[in-house]
Amino acid sequence: MTGILRIGEWEKNEPGIGGVDVEKIGFLAAAGSAALCAAFLYSNAHADPPIGRDTVRILLVMIAAPACLGMAAALFRARFLMWAAWVWSLPCCLYLGLAAMPSLYNLFIAVLIGYFVSAVRMSADRLRESGRR
Repeated sequence: MTGILRIGEWEKNEPGIGGVDVEKIGFLAAAGSAALCAAFLYSNAHADPPIGRDTVRILLVMIAAPACLGMAAALFRARFLMWAAWVWSLPCCLYLGLAAMPSLYNLFIAVLIGYFVSAVRMSADRLRESGRR
């Protein structure tokens, strides 16, 4: 079944937002977060050339680790893990996304939106599936 769904109808293979599967949104958000973390660490024009070990550790724990968790959540369709990735990366991504306007790192806000949309859609899918039983 494709097209518009009537109230009460649901098909599991129906694409998500704009024809994009929920897993892809979460996976792309996590991959984008990892890429932005790498750009922040290794091609940041505002940082001194030798990046401090503490900076690397903080970004690995606060950005890269939730990105790995988000990728796993997207692959296994685990809504709880996607919510955990969103909450875990929220403080650091908000800071990096809002600290300098405009900047490449404002894309961290898009990452947060991707995590959130994916988590909400996964939760909605779970509710729909449990309501059909």
